[in-house]
Order: sequence, then structure tokens, then C-alpha cells
Amino acid sequence: MKLFTIKSIGIGGAGVYAGLFIPDLDLLLLPILHHRSIITHSILIPLLLKRWLPIPVFAGLMAGVSIHLWADSLSTSTGFAQIYLPLVKSGLGAELSFVWIVLNSLLALYLAVSSYRKYLWFLISAYLFVALAYAVLNEGAAFVAYVLAIVGVLLFVINRKLKNRSLQETDNAP
Repeated sequence: MKLFTIKSIGIGGAGVYAGLFIPDLDLLLLPILHHRSIITHSILIPLLLKRWLPIPVFAGLMAGVSIHLWADSLSTSTGFAQIYLPLVKSGLGAELSFVWIVLNSLLALYLAVSSYRKYLWFLISAYLFVALAYAVLNEGAAFVAYVLAIVGVLLFVINRKLKNRSLQETDNAP
């Protein structure tokens, strides 16, 4: 394995780990933001940083944010997973908060996968491993781990289908 590959995988993995904590940056700004702020519980912060980040770090941050948001969407605490607007600290309501969290989680995962195709196998493996560990260790919820495991398996299947389609298009090229 080339040094560049090892370095890319290492910084991508560090990005996944760091991305897990981006949504909780609002805890550092509680006088201004409420926990589960619409600003931090979204893809906004990694998107704002994208210009200055290497691709593996950006992809990792997005994967980490996706994992955190998936866990929040499956939180067993009722009323606690609401998304709040800044300054006014007013919640979006349970249904709209759920939609916000799930859409941002899916967008984060899409941006991670689409920006890191060169090492997609690593990103999917890291996503699955970190998601399962985060669900069990941080959330203490087996249900969250099961759902994240299903998402990880689906990512492997999608990756395999994309590779097969790419190979077929190459074989059919004139």
C-alpha cells in the first residue's frame, strides 16, 4: 500500500471521528444556541469548511455528521431530538425536526460518498465501524446499532452495483 493511500485513509478516518462531534458544537455556545441547533445539526459547518479541507477530511467530516444525525433521528428520548433555531431558541416541532435530521444525514452521507470515490471501500467500512461503535458506546442503544448496520450493508451493496455498472460500461465501450 502506498504511503499516499495510508495517509489519505488516516486523515479520512480522523475526519470521520471529528465529524461525530460537529453537531454538538452547539453545547459550547449554549448562551447563543440551543442544543440541537439547526446550524450545527446540519451539513452547514463541513460545507463552509470544504474549501480549506483535503477531500478525505471533508468526506470523513460528512460521514461523521451523518452518523451523529442518524443516531439523533433514532433517539429514544421523546421531545429531546427537536431541532432549534438560533437566538430565539424555538423548536421546529417533532415531525419537522425528524425530517430535518434525516435529510441532513442522507445529504451528508451522499456528499461523503460522492467526494471520496477513490477510497469508497474504506469510507464505507469506516462508516459502518464507527456508526456501530458510536451507537453502542455513545447512545447505548442496540436499536440504533441495528439500523446503522443496515445502512452500512446497503452502502456496500450500492458500492458493488456501482462498480459492476462501471465495469459493464467499460466492457461495452467501442
